[in-house]
Amino acid sequence: MTAQQHTQLARYIPASISLILLITFAVASYSVWHTAILPAKYLWLGLLLAGSVAALLSYICLWRWPKHLMRRGFLLLLTLAYLTAGAYTTLLARSAAGFLHASQVSPSDSISYVLVTSAAKPQSDFSEVGFMRDDTLTDKAFGAFMFKPAPMHTAAPELTTLLVRVVDEGMPGAILRSAQLRIVQDNNPSLFSELRVIRTVTVTQQAALQTSQIKPGEPFVLYISGIDTYGDVSTVSRSDVNILAAVNPRTHKIVLVNTPRDYYVQLHGTTGLRDKLTHAGIYGIDMSRQTLEDLYGIPIDHYVRINFTSLTRTIDTLGGVDVQSPYDFSVGSYDYTTGSNHLGGDAALAFARERHSFEEGDRVRGQNQQRVIEAIIAKLNNPRNLLSFQQVLGSVEGSFETSIAPENSASLIRAQLNDMHAWSVQSLSVNGTGDSQPTYSMGDLLLYVMQPNESSIANAQTALREILQP
Repeated sequence: MTAQQHTQLARYIPASISLILLITFAVASYSVWHTAILPAKYLWLGLLLAGSVAALLSYICLWRWPKHLMRRGFLLLLTLAYLTAGAYTTLLARSAAGFLHASQVSPSDSISYVLVTSAAKPQSDFSEVGFMRDDTLTDKAFGAFMFKPAPMHTAAPELTTLLVRVVDEGMPGAILRSAQLRIVQDNNPSLFSELRVIRTVTVTQQAALQTSQIKPGEPFVLYISGIDTYGDVSTVSRSDVNILAAVNPRTHKIVLVNTPRDYYVQLHGTTGLRDKLTHAGIYGIDMSRQTLEDLYGIPIDHYVRINFTSLTRTIDTLGGVDVQSPYDFSVGSYDYTTGSNHLGGDAALAFARERHSFEEGDRVRGQNQQRVIEAIIAKLNNPRNLLSFQQVLGSVEGSFETSIAPENSASLIRAQLNDMHAWSVQSLSVNGTGDSQPTYSMGDLLLYVMQPNESSIANAQTALREILQP
């Protein structure tokens, strides 16, 4: 290399570093600004500091390039640290933006249907196929199975009648939702054992509520629905977790109201027999949400749907949560003690799902679910956990859905970052008494249900309305 080439290279390297610094600052700044999450006071202060550092390093590179090797190495280390911070900031901002949009309600729910026949006398010629009379997606389901030739359609008023026709009355087959078949498996195992699943298809149902708006600073109610599945959260299934979170951003107060999964309620838009609240999830999250609106007499315009996957991923990414337990009990390989328990994702899920260890089974399970939510809120309230924010976003992306519009999610996060005010959380659970009753989904077959306690419902209504006071 000639002396002239060496001189040109010596000029080229500092100029290139300076250009990379400025590009990194510009990209990171735009990414953070575009998410609209960071409060203005932090945004402008951060831009000022980051811009000043970028300008200073660029100035040194262009006009004060060190000749001493150690000073040059120190400058390069500072530059590398700045570039790393800028790249991480850009990644964090893009993850946040992607999360806010990816977590929106899917345009459609995925509903799995099965074709069943008699296990003792399996059929292959489906000249007649039964279906549930009130299922609004019957035509889609029949089309998805692509029967050739087209069978005669026979309606049944409820599940037991439909399946008895297949098992005992010679009807070749029936189609029903996979979640409905799980109800049969849980509540009528003898009938379930006489069935054989021939084929499974998936159909889609247009979601009624796509996005909803929250007025800045105004209180609102969020329905938290936990479905009993892993994987795709858009899969329609029973809603085992039914918690209303009344949130008042001005007072920083939250009231959590748990409704037991076996609560015996009138499903929205139905007449006649009541049903377990958990069965409402089979007909879509809107059925669950509107049924709770009817029960408590308040509008519920927002919801978030989670499943087992989203809960375990979130907690594991947070490094576990500290859950308070009023009892000593064990579930499988997990032991829980009275007081604080540091739980990972799987242990927290087992804690939230257990009911057989308690005399008041389902009621205690609902309270434990609230305790897990409280622990997550407490963990996210800690400013130190902002360092793992990007990992949290990446872990839960695609694992839950919410009807809250992206700009509202951003404004809620921005408001919390603005003052980092701790939230006061109050947990309530409505009560009831155990009973055996026929249900809308299973007809005359008696199932365990919880008869609502009107006094506890009235107390929950009062707490919800008080928190919603402007």
